[in-house]
Order: sequence, then C-alpha cells, then structure tokens
Amino acid sequence: MPPPAKTVEVQLQIEASANLAKEYPGATDTMHHGLGFLAPFGKVEYYCGHGFPEETNLPLNDWEKGFFDAFTGRADALFCTYTTDEGTFYVRDSVAGTVLQLPGRQGGRNMMINLVVGGTGPYQGATGVWTGFTEGLGSPAPGQAAPLVLLKIMNGYVKLPNEK
Repeated sequence: MPPPAKTVEVQLQIEASANLAKEYPGATDTMHHGLGFLAPFGKVEYYCGHGFPEETNLPLNDWEKGFFDAFTGRADALFCTYTTDEGTFYVRDSVAGTVLQLPGRQGGRNMMINLVVGGTGPYQGATGVWTGFTEGLGSPAPGQAAPLVLLKIMNGYVKLPNEK
C-alpha cells in the first residue's frame, strides 16, 4: 500500500487585476492576472478565466458544480493557473459572497473558495482547498481614482501525491 499523500499548508498573497490582465495563451477569456507569493512554493504567476487549454482535461464535473452551487450559489467556477518555478497548480475559483461593500463603489471584500484540481510537475494530481478574500476598490465611482489592483489573500492546504 503506498504511503498517504503529503499535506502542505499554503499561504497565498497576490496582487491581481482584471484591468491589467495579460491574456493566458490559448484561453478564450482571461478575466484576471496577477503576481505574488504562494508559500512554501515561492513566487507565483496567476491567471483566471474560462476556456483555458488545460480545462479540456479537467472539465468542471458534477461534484464540483454541486460544491460551488452549495457554498457560493454559483455552479460556474473560474479556472485558474498558479505557476511557480517548479510547476503549475490548477484551481477552481469562486466568490462565496461580499462581506464589505464600499459606498458608491463596486469594490470591497469578497470571500473566496478555491479547489485545487491538479497540476503539472511535482503538483500533478494535487488536491486541496484554499479560502480567503480579495480586497480592493474594484471599479471606482465616476470621477474617483482607485488602485488598478486588488489583493488576493488565501490560506489552506494542498495534498501532493507521493512519487511513484
């Protein structure tokens, strides 16, 4: 019997933006892009959206749709990539709700749920759950200036299968 998967605690801190998004190669809709740090794995580049080439092998399944519908009210989670120097994590991302709405603005604090659904390199077969929030002004009210980025801060775990 193989030993159990290794469980690793993660902390994620990213500056992300829809306003500054770079297109993900081959994606039909890149909604967010960011740079940051995914401890203990190091610096990370993040993309999120729909129609990523990797999604063809990892379609949103009925269990994931049910999970996201139950916990976020939406069964259409985004597909995200978090690329480190060693490999890429594949993650489903959704907003559970807004807990702070700024008066006259679209931004505030959104609570997030992410499911790790695989990866490349040493992250192949990874699973896990990350929860946290994004915080920022989003789109400013007319005539107001606002930061073009928001902070995505999450904590959770990743299970990494043992090498074969």
